[in-house]
Amino acid sequence: MLLLTLIVILTLLAVAAVFCAAETAMLSASKARLYQKARAGDSRAAQVLELLKHPEQLLATILIILTLVPVASSALTAGVLNEHFGPLGLALATVVLAGMILLFGEAFPKALGTRYPEQLALHLGPLVARTVGLLHPLTAAIKFINGGLLGLL
Repeated sequence: MLLLTLIVILTLLAVAAVFCAAETAMLSASKARLYQKARAGDSRAAQVLELLKHPEQLLATILIILTLVPVASSALTAGVLNEHFGPLGLALATVVLAGMILLFGEAFPKALGTRYPEQLALHLGPLVARTVGLLHPLTAAIKFINGGLLGLL
């Protein structure tokens, strides 16, 4: 059970890293280069450009993932470490996971995304596009709620 939980936690961190890198890469990529590639027949470049035409949908999808993944991994880590170390386990979970999320889920993926923006955008575009489609009902609901909240201002 412990090994399975560890695998799930590491998988969640990898998912966060991929989507963090994708976000940075897509927002950093040269639209001119992507456009040139799309005109030359690169369907992945056309797909990334299409995603970038709807930044609110793209960012809402990534925000959902980058919110849920750390929450889920934190809950799993806290549960495991609390079972083995008691209340000290909760503190350990906070410190260890915060460091791992910061380094491996945010800082390093963002560095990759800024260093290789077009390459990562092209490679991760199909995954992001499928995820945007899959989470569309949820992002539409968030957009609706945000619109209502903004209307109250």
